[in-house]
Amino acid sequence: RGQHRSLEKFREMADNNIAVNAVLFLADSLIRGLSFEVDKGSAEDDRAEELAEFVSTCVDDLRQSWPNIMGEIVRNVIIYGWDTHELTYKRRNGATDDSKTTSDFSDGRIGWSSVAPRSPDSRDAWSFDESGRVLGLYQRTFPNFDLRYIPIEKLLHVTSTGASKMNPEGRSCLRGCWTSYYCLKRIQQSEMIGISRNLQGVPLMEVPLRLLSNSATAEEKALLTQFQQLVSRVRADSYSGLVLPASVDQQGKPSGYKFSLLQTGSTGKSVEVSATISRLSTDISRAFLADWLYLGSASGSSGSWSLASVRTNNFAQALSGFLASAIDAVNRHMIPQLMRLNGITDPTLYPTLRHGDLEGRPV
Repeated sequence: RGQHRSLEKFREMADNNIAVNAVLFLADSLIRGLSFEVDKGSAEDDRAEELAEFVSTCVDDLRQSWPNIMGEIVRNVIIYGWDTHELTYKRRNGATDDSKTTSDFSDGRIGWSSVAPRSPDSRDAWSFDESGRVLGLYQRTFPNFDLRYIPIEKLLHVTSTGASKMNPEGRSCLRGCWTSYYCLKRIQQSEMIGISRNLQGVPLMEVPLRLLSNSATAEEKALLTQFQQLVSRVRADSYSGLVLPASVDQQGKPSGYKFSLLQTGSTGKSVEVSATISRLSTDISRAFLADWLYLGSASGSSGSWSLASVRTNNFAQALSGFLASAIDAVNRHMIPQLMRLNGITDPTLYPTLRHGDLEGRPV
């Protein structure tokens, strides 16, 4: 239960916090702009060159683009600490009417059909053997949310660089900035409530003292409840007008009933929260080595070009680490499995995937 709640919180942070969104957008844009190349195996054999070309055609023959796959993997690893994609295969027998089996090639070999995302927030449980090795993943997802088991052999499983104790779920980058996010969220909510009260006022309903006394009759208690609900609905903008007893009776005496809007204005205690909001936002970005995003901004600090250059390089190196984890999983599991399905058992013939220069790209 606690693990499911943590996934929900990570999803909330990724969806709603502007600093996290900026980091994810930047990481996604950088990775999707990279080139990916397939290198031949270590064997001095003509087949090594031919197999590298075969894997390259398998990448091009997927239903998704390879940069999009890598971008989604890294995004999920940043958010959740891990990611899984299910591998499906097809016989390359040329074009068909089925999107799952159609291919641009007709060599009869087995190639990848898709690398389908299996979102971490759909995870129900993991399956382990007696030694603690992961056997598979139980998943619940739309449309019917039935329990589904996926063996680990069918999954491209990637964890964060900070994973420990053979944890299949790694460690989310968002875990380190949860406290800052929690405080920032509540301060922003309080700030908006304060602004709203200053602009609109706080609904105030005065009633006769007898309605508040312990000796109030059942009818008077019911009337008090109605007025309490009225004030709440006025605050929630459910009413555009009110019908209330007059503030004076027929003799001109106070009736005890009076509705007003209490204006806090300058009489209330005012706290400047902009500096705190800026600090917490910077702290969240710092968890990703991306606090340089605030350099030179109205809410950030000033800094030299050399300082910005160093910090952007640190961010690119950290992002390269996440991408390296994904590439390593491809080279250790995805490509060798494809080779074995095509009858290639010599590991020295297995090609490897590499990505273009990320640290040299302008950030």
